[in-house]
Amino acid sequence: MMKRSVFVSVLLALAMLTKSWSTMAEVAVIAHPSNENSPNKAQLIKIFLKKNKAFGDGSPAKPIYQKSGQDISKEFNTKVLHKSASQLKSYWTKLMFTGNGSAPKEVKGGSEVIELIANNPSFIGYVDASEVTGAVKVIAKF
Repeated sequence: MMKRSVFVSVLLALAMLTKSWSTMAEVAVIAHPSNENSPNKAQLIKIFLKKNKAFGDGSPAKPIYQKSGQDISKEFNTKVLHKSASQLKSYWTKLMFTGNGSAPKEVKGGSEVIELIANNPSFIGYVDASEVTGAVKVIAKF
């Protein structure tokens, strides 16, 4: 009986580990194909937190987020911004309350991010790397 419960415990642990690996997506930060900037991680954080409103060349940078709660949003928040969804919500609330800014545009999914960025050189966003098309340019992967 003891061997059976150990075996079941090991199987459950493996199942949870496999699930956590499968939900980890590679995050691609994307921009318009004409964008010649290559921001580093620190610069990307500043752009996505709206501390920098321009790319390195001075052209406007307008971040697009995907709806919070989605796996890719969680991955982006963790891997790039090092913040949870609740920390980001608090950050945007504080900015709006003090009159120092507003939350970025939020869209439903990757295809909408790609469509918006393909049609506007000012936008920058993130998608699951498997969703990237030729309509946009990958400027970083995490």
